[in-house]
Amino acid sequence: MLRNRLPLLFFLFLMSASCEKDNDFSIIPYLEYRGHEFKIKDEQRFIEVELYFNDRDGNIGLEPGDTFPPFNPGSIYYNNLWVTGYLIRDGETADTITGFGGRIPDLTPQGQNKSLEGTIYYDMFVEGFASGDSVEYEFILVDRDTNRSEPARSPRIKIEI
Repeated sequence: MLRNRLPLLFFLFLMSASCEKDNDFSIIPYLEYRGHEFKIKDEQRFIEVELYFNDRDGNIGLEPGDTFPPFNPGSIYYNNLWVTGYLIRDGETADTITGFGGRIPDLTPQGQNKSLEGTIYYDMFVEGFASGDSVEYEFILVDRDTNRSEPARSPRIKIEI
């Protein structure tokens, strides 16, 4: 099983608060897979996934001190970007890969309008795969009210070895 072979390398957030007072964003986070790119940094190979998000009340992310329930270590809400991978071999799902979700920092905009949208670039190692392996990812974004986005799913991605 490849449970811990795809740890979080790092993530970067580029965000922008909406200038409009009224928008059609929901208070439930919205997440959409936009693409991916294979990269090498410090001789480590990883895949960078691009995810678009929005949230009307802007309560995305956690402060480092947010460790009391329900955001305590060991809780499903400790990480607020949930990632599940599905290893594909010979055209069939061979394994479910877990254990590499992320804890997004607090992104709440200042001011009266809390609407939030932006892009998350999320990096994961791609070590431990065989030639010809593919993977599909499913991402869920969770806000501080524990509202969960609908799953955003990647297409089948052939691992470049």
